[in-house]
Amino acid sequence: KLILLDSLLQEMRKNVIRNAKGPLISGVLMFACLQLFRHTRKDQDLDRVSLSERLAVQVDCDVQEDTDIGTARLGAMGIPYHGKAGTIYGELVYRPYMNCVDQEEDALHQTIKHNYFTPPSSKPYNFSKPVEQIKPVPQAQDIIDIVYGGRVPRNGFFIEAGSLDSDCQTSVSLAFEMKYGWKGLLVEGQPIFFQSGLRRNRKAISVNSCLGTERRPHYTKFNFLASISAPITVNNDNVYRYAMAGISADDRRSTTVQCLPLYALIQAAGNPTINLLILDVEGAELHVLKTLPWDKVDIEVMTVETNLVGKSLPGGSQESIREFIRSKGYQMYNHIEDDKQNDLFVRNDIVAKYSIDKRQL
Repeated sequence: KLILLDSLLQEMRKNVIRNAKGPLISGVLMFACLQLFRHTRKDQDLDRVSLSERLAVQVDCDVQEDTDIGTARLGAMGIPYHGKAGTIYGELVYRPYMNCVDQEEDALHQTIKHNYFTPPSSKPYNFSKPVEQIKPVPQAQDIIDIVYGGRVPRNGFFIEAGSLDSDCQTSVSLAFEMKYGWKGLLVEGQPIFFQSGLRRNRKAISVNSCLGTERRPHYTKFNFLASISAPITVNNDNVYRYAMAGISADDRRSTTVQCLPLYALIQAAGNPTINLLILDVEGAELHVLKTLPWDKVDIEVMTVETNLVGKSLPGGSQESIREFIRSKGYQMYNHIEDDKQNDLFVRNDIVAKYSIDKRQL
């Protein structure tokens, strides 16, 4: 059964919209529709029977089994994909019984690994400009200069949450992948951006999921256009846009999605040392970080979008997330070419290891 979501259709504009992260992304989401197919996908690892038997007496779990929640197909028609018009489809997958499982459970880690991890591509890169013309984006260059002083370790590991379409014009992690051989996770909750990202042929694992604000997978409202809306003018037309797609407290323009905890993704990847966490989830950053068991993760450096905290979701502020991260043993530095949008955090032992000059705010 096809369900057309009027709120989405009204939001998908023909206008060229400037990405809040910096570079121009042309005509993304000109026209979209959501098709909800009334069937439930059986989980390959966390299936109903075994999970119900194992956890029925352990947790008080309110599982939604709405027949309208199964697999959704999101289509963007006629997108100018960096000059090449075409059709891109993405899926939203709902596994209701995962919402019963704590982020510490190995069964959850295995389900994520087998069902949500898209392996690195073996194909040549496919970016919006030739590989030889690609330079690190400003955030990446700051990390190379400020943290490492040009002595970037090889074969590191990154997580970029809010990876958009993983292109050379937006991706912070790309410089570390291409030049220094880093592996990692590219996490994007917007299905069409995610599918666009797969076309880039990145050498990292790709994950189509929003990051959860709870210690279990959970349903939440996600705005596919902007987690925060405010009137702006683009091409002489009034539109509502203040941020990129993300979890939103505004139910009027949002769709129910299922989000996964960051810690569960880290465990599914084998709990590696995370040399760099790039966290850009449009206002949910503090909520996401509070779900982490900090004594069980090894995160050396973070670049975090802090200016939207408290705006898309209630609770927190830019200063409160800065204080929270500092309390976990990090020092904060300014990004050089940044208007107080993103902050750079380096763990104290890494500050000492690389003899970073003190430029703490």
